[in-house]
This record gives sequence, structure tokens and C-alpha cells, in this order.
Amino acid sequence: MQKVFRTGYNYLNKLIIFCHGLTYSAEVWRERFENIQRNGNEHVKFILPNALSQHNDYIGSVTQSWFNFNVLNETATVDNDQLNLSRNRIDSLIESEIANGLSSDRIMLGGHSQGGSTAMFTFYNSKHRLAGCIPFGAGIPTKIFANERDDYPNRQQPLKLLHGREDDLVLLSFAESLLECFQRKHANVDLTIFEDTYHDPTDSVLQVNKTNTILISKKINRIVALLGSYKFATNDFYENTSFLNKASKLNSIFHIVSEKTPLSRNQIHQITTTSNPNNCSPLSHFCYHICPSFIHPSPHQIRLILNCINI
Repeated sequence: MQKVFRTGYNYLNKLIIFCHGLTYSAEVWRERFENIQRNGNEHVKFILPNALSQHNDYIGSVTQSWFNFNVLNETATVDNDQLNLSRNRIDSLIESEIANGLSSDRIMLGGHSQGGSTAMFTFYNSKHRLAGCIPFGAGIPTKIFANERDDYPNRQQPLKLLHGREDDLVLLSFAESLLECFQRKHANVDLTIFEDTYHDPTDSVLQVNKTNTILISKKINRIVALLGSYKFATNDFYENTSFLNKASKLNSIFHIVSEKTPLSRNQIHQITTTSNPNNCSPLSHFCYHICPSFIHPSPHQIRLILNCINI
């Protein structure tokens, strides 16, 4: 039985169910949401479900995953059975809260990355009229929403897509495609693009305002170097001394985090120019090659990184 974290509360009139991203767990978000609740949101209850541990083709191993998929683009093959199982698990949480007396239109879904995709899929297929859905950095093929629903109870409810403009893992084009898809079937959808923001909100602070909207604001500006600002563009790799210094610094950080032997500059250059089967950015390709877990860094890795760059 997978754990589901519920933050404590004094009285409840609103609920947010928030789904973590691929390879993460609810524990990563627990303290953050408890802090949010203590800061003027005692009336909001948060439920943070855990994805099942199962094989994911994109990662290439068993990990915390809401559904299996093979590539991170619109051509992805998605395991519909696993996706529907995850939807049913979230639905059961909704049903439980409704049975305890909470009105469905006081329940909001949210999530990051694959968790945001799962929240959005649940929102679209739910039989209940919910408060809304706010996915951040979600990337799921629009074909998943190909079925037209005449009995779509959330057609008028807010669907707020949030995405970082500099996201080089789940590209902004994903959010733009989802926006276009839902504009044809949903009356209340919009996309908010956060400037200078990347995929992973590990360095962000979540805030909940009076309308239950989850806003993402960047807290640590300098960490973005590790999340996408230094593109490993081959045309300036050997020509730009500043770029080489940045690459060397990044390489040193990866060495500490991954406990691997540091790469030479020639090796870094070779990695950034090798085959890229997932069609991701050069940085993401480099990150995954040298340290696969760094695509979704753990809290321990984040602490190491911050120490390395003296933040």
C-alpha cells in the first residue's frame, strides 16, 4: 500500500490534491505544503499521493511513476491502463473526501511534471465538478484527450496551465499544444508562462492565495545554471572561454553529486554531440548521460549543489 501524506488542519473547507513528478515522492513536497498551511492557510487541506513503483521506459528502470511512457514528445506511447489506474486512485481520494462531507467544488487538483499530467487527465475524466486543476510543467500527448465528453462537468471550471519558458526537459511546446487542445473543448483554460523558469521547481516556493490558485515563484536564481541556462551548444564550445569555464564548473558539480570521475572537456564535448534518441535539449542529454538521477535531483543532491556554487 503506497503512503498518502495528509497535512494536519484545524478546520477544512478547501482541499488540494497535489501529485509529484516522475521519480519523486510525496515526501519531497510534504514540508513545503505544511509550511504553506501554517502561513494563513489552516482551512486548506493538502493530500499528496505517491505514485506506484513500477518500470518506466523513459527512465529505463523501476521508479515512482504514474504511468509508463517511452519518449518525452507528442509521439510518446502511453500505458493507458497505468494512467487510468492512477486516475482511479486519485478519484478514490476525491470520493472519500466527498463522503466525509466536503463539496466536490472545493477540491482542486494540481501536480508537477508527470504528476501534473495525471492531475489534468483525472480532471478531464472526473464525474465530479471540481474547483479546478493547476498542472505545472506537464507534458502528455494531446491524443490522450481525444475522446469528446458531452457530460464533461468541469468544462466551465478553471484549468490553469503553468510552464517555465526555459524548461528544456518538458518543452513549452507541450503546454502550447495542450492549451490549443483544451481551447476546443474547455471554456475556461489559460496558460501562464514564467520567464527565466525551468522544469524542476525544487528551488521554488509554492504559495496558495485566497482563490486556491497555486503560484510558482523562483527562490534561488543562480541554481538555474544547473537547470538549463548553459546550453551545451557545440558551435561556441571551443571558442568561448567564459562558456568553457561554466562547463568546467558544471562538470565539477556533477562529479561531486554523482561521485564519478570528472570528465575532460573533450569528453563533455563528445557527449553533447552524440546520438540523442529522446530528442531532448543538449543539457538534458548531458545531465542524463553523466548522472541520470540528476534530471530530478534529490534534496541531498540539491544541498551538495548549493554548497558547490556557494549559495
